[in-house]
Amino acid sequence: MPNIPDDSRSVEEHATAGQVAFEASAQAGANDAMAATSRHNGPTDAGFETVGVERKKELVRVSLKEREGSRVSPMDGWLETIWLEGKVEPVRVTLEERVGSRVLLRQVDPEEPELPKVQIYKGDELLVMQAVSHLSEHTGLDPKGSTASRNTGFLFSYRVVPVRREPGIVYARILRRGEADTGQRIHVRPGERITFERGSVVAELGHIDAMEPPTASGYVPLSPVLWTWLALGAKGPAPARTLYILAAARRLDTANLLLATIEQHREDLKQNALTSPALRRAMFELIGAVELAVVALARALTMVRGAAEAIGASTPVPQMIVESAPAIRAIRDAYEHIEERALGKVRNKQDPATLTIFEYNELIDQDRITYGIHQLDLATEVPELLHQARAFLIETAGDESIAPR
Repeated sequence: MPNIPDDSRSVEEHATAGQVAFEASAQAGANDAMAATSRHNGPTDAGFETVGVERKKELVRVSLKEREGSRVSPMDGWLETIWLEGKVEPVRVTLEERVGSRVLLRQVDPEEPELPKVQIYKGDELLVMQAVSHLSEHTGLDPKGSTASRNTGFLFSYRVVPVRREPGIVYARILRRGEADTGQRIHVRPGERITFERGSVVAELGHIDAMEPPTASGYVPLSPVLWTWLALGAKGPAPARTLYILAAARRLDTANLLLATIEQHREDLKQNALTSPALRRAMFELIGAVELAVVALARALTMVRGAAEAIGASTPVPQMIVESAPAIRAIRDAYEHIEERALGKVRNKQDPATLTIFEYNELIDQDRITYGIHQLDLATEVPELLHQARAFLIETAGDESIAPR
């Protein structure tokens, strides 16, 4: 587990299960520590873009429109688009305020309607406010390091919105999960700083989970989600409960990956054009993947059932996981000790049922494992077991007793 240095944002208080509250502040100045980043526009301590219309023509595109009933100089016109240094695409801007020839521009937010163009004159100095849309969470973050070092250890980002303004300060908060996003960003003037008050930044396990993309089966990998969650506020070596939960999550994820492999081999077997050698190859690869998938799943479910005793988890174990234990344990044991089953033995004793583990007709034709009196359906039962075990680990990791300190 990574160490989070003392100078990074720290956990101030626990909210509810599955949430951690933070307090953070960011200064919009060149020499101040970074605590906020913009997904689209770079860090808040990047300098504000000052553009002279005459001396930096490549950064400003002016649309000349003659005003009705008046004479205009060649440089009078309306500002249509503006390029910020280092950006590929132009941004729309609107007038925030004008003081003499100093024009303060605000970037138009994504969901804003069409706004009036900005009238400009020869000699105008254009100043573009910094737009901040996201606050990022990192491990091992050096707030005074380079941009590259600040990107190291990136965990996830929060969508942030403004709350209120005071002289020199913009108060902000994160957009909570499920809250409508209007596209509004935080717009910062030179010398202003962004402040997140206590309780305004809350890390939610559900938010982190929702950002993880699903696999082809619909299962969402759990290890990256829980690693990110358990990394928040972590210092020093990972405690035993963290290692336990992550190990169980990895085994679940591995079982899901192997199920996808099994499905691919099953599709291969359906191809009429395959020759007998190719069919046999696909069949044996399918059987091998099934053996490994059952072992990974069984070990993960064993950890789920034993979590209360091992790490003090208070989450109830789903009844389906309890009821499926005898069949999964027997099939897993047969696959792990296949050399003994080949000799017709269980724990060095003869057992006529042992050879049923080598009967593959139901596995190939019906996606079902049969071993003696035990059965396990790979198409319906196993995905549901994965789902329930995943939900158990999510709830356990989000419990206050497990949440990051």
